[in-house]
Amino acid sequence: MPSRLHLIATLTVLPVAFGAVWLASVAVLAMNIAAATLTAPSIAYPAQQIPLSGDNYWQCRSDPNPGASDGVAPDPTDSYYSADPGSPDPGGWVGVQLDNKILGAHVQPDASGSISLSITLPPDIAPGTHTVTTRCETADGTPVTGILASAPIQVPEPPSLALSRTRVWPGEKVTVTGQGFGQCSFMPSGHKPVEVPVRLLWDDKPLALAQGVQFSTEVTVPATPPGPYTVGAECYPQRTGVAAGILA
Repeated sequence: MPSRLHLIATLTVLPVAFGAVWLASVAVLAMNIAAATLTAPSIAYPAQQIPLSGDNYWQCRSDPNPGASDGVAPDPTDSYYSADPGSPDPGGWVGVQLDNKILGAHVQPDASGSISLSITLPPDIAPGTHTVTTRCETADGTPVTGILASAPIQVPEPPSLALSRTRVWPGEKVTVTGQGFGQCSFMPSGHKPVEVPVRLLWDDKPLALAQGVQFSTEVTVPATPPGPYTVGAECYPQRTGVAAGILA
């Protein structure tokens, strides 16, 4: 955020023969207000709940005395921050947008100007780089400012499975190779990767467990009648913040 300029009046008393003469001079103070920040996980997945945090959102705090021209220059010790004394109320909330789309998620800055909240990515979000942004807004979500801070989020390609062969007999060994299962290695906080097993399924029935973003696991074909079957995979056990259901 650019520096704000504020005017304050300084008074000098000069003794003269006919009494004291008050001379007013004006001094300009340049206040370097730190720009707002936004922190988000660098990698996230469809339907995943991700945490967001940020600092220096003074400009979004509501003025407790709107319309007042008290000449008080804002600083981090004030209970609010506004560009100029008597300026319009900044809304009191910080709203979050994903790729310029309003999510309906917002939070009030705390006493130190910091924010902390979580958002859930759309289940149909496309792979690629997406941008989360913040701005001041009112309680009903009406924008008050432009973008204050932004953070990129990378959505990887969806997971996939491959079989060493597709025509097998009951009791035979088949190698299942998986790619892109990083979604199963993220806890709800999104900050500390913890590997969660990937459960392989044979027509929706448990078949074996694998581990890792990429894996190659040998499984035994169950004793089943002839016919087509599907091998799938899911995070196991299911965790809050990780999409439920078969991933591949």
